[in-house]
Amino acid sequence: MGCGLSNTYPPENRDLFEQIASDGRGALVSELPLRTAVLPGNFPTRNRIISGLSLGVLIVEAALKSGSLLTARDAAEQGRSVFALPGRVDSPLSQGTNELIRSGVTLVQTLDDILEDLGTVGEKLAEETPAPSNAIPAGLDDTERTLLSVLSDGPLSLDELVRRTDLPSPKVTASMTMLVLKGHVAQQPGSVFARKRR
Repeated sequence: MGCGLSNTYPPENRDLFEQIASDGRGALVSELPLRTAVLPGNFPTRNRIISGLSLGVLIVEAALKSGSLLTARDAAEQGRSVFALPGRVDSPLSQGTNELIRSGVTLVQTLDDILEDLGTVGEKLAEETPAPSNAIPAGLDDTERTLLSVLSDGPLSLDELVRRTDLPSPKVTASMTMLVLKGHVAQQPGSVFARKRR
């Protein structure tokens, strides 16, 4: 926290703080003395602790000069993954995130982008994520629908997709490319494809 633990900031979070303390599944953390007031200069220090306790940091919005970019820098220095959500080029609140992406942090469009970066931890989190709906989205041709249906059981290689569907390999390759472009499928190393969680 950016203040001592005797303060509730922001005040509307009092119920949340009490829930965290009573559930035993989280912690309220501050390195400041118990009665330290809420001061703007305390927040960069607080953010350094947040990034240090995290596996990675996702920056959703940030101006070119913002505390979020300081947190991203702290996370990188601490060896944590840094992710950024791209935004409109004419929005001041996207200039910082777009600059982070230009400097090489991971661009995030879906949860899969983060889980993939986190490796085995991401795989464990993915297992705990509710299973995706098996409903086939509208706007797909017959081949795309067939392939997406087969992928409902889990990730498959291109060769396995051809074997299971009895479709010609070039047609499967072309359709899988379209499914990736349409955002329904993610391609993994080794020409393995998986349905994206919705």
